[in-house]
Amino acid sequence: EGSIDGSNCLKLTKESDIGNFASLVYGDPYNVTEYPIISFDYKIRENVKINFQVKVGGKWYDIQFTDDPKSYKSLNMFKIGEIENVKKDGKWHNAEFNLYEMLKKWTDNIIVEEIVMCDWDDEGFMRLEFGRNKKGAIYWIDNFIISKPYYDKKAALFKINSEDSGGIDGY
Repeated sequence: EGSIDGSNCLKLTKESDIGNFASLVYGDPYNVTEYPIISFDYKIRENVKINFQVKVGGKWYDIQFTDDPKSYKSLNMFKIGEIENVKKDGKWHNAEFNLYEMLKKWTDNIIVEEIVMCDWDDEGFMRLEFGRNKKGAIYWIDNFIISKPYYDKKAALFKINSEDSGGIDGY
């Protein structure tokens, strides 16, 4: 199944009933004040639960994408925002958010250490457990870009799209 423009894309498939369905999006530290914008195309179905988590100053911050809300009570994680108008209908859509605007309310640290997509559930006092996505859960990502507030292909810190006609499946 190709991307929004019919070319290739990244397909992520959960290979087991256990695990947090995690994938590393970006693992090199960068200054979020210089590159605050994250944009991407996605295709996801109603039953797939996944969020973005960013590591800054050694702490994890959660950005709600399609996972259920958490209480975050007594967790070493904070919800800093959510991606607006997410559609879980199995069709291609675009999303964009300003990571710096979300983070600045919670921390003075400006170096993003990692960005991941994963599924964790809040199961009580200081307790995160693997989410409940079933084996075979799938979502697609394409045209993932970390950029300056204005888009300039030369100024993007990170851009991924698949050139492999076979795609990338699994994790």
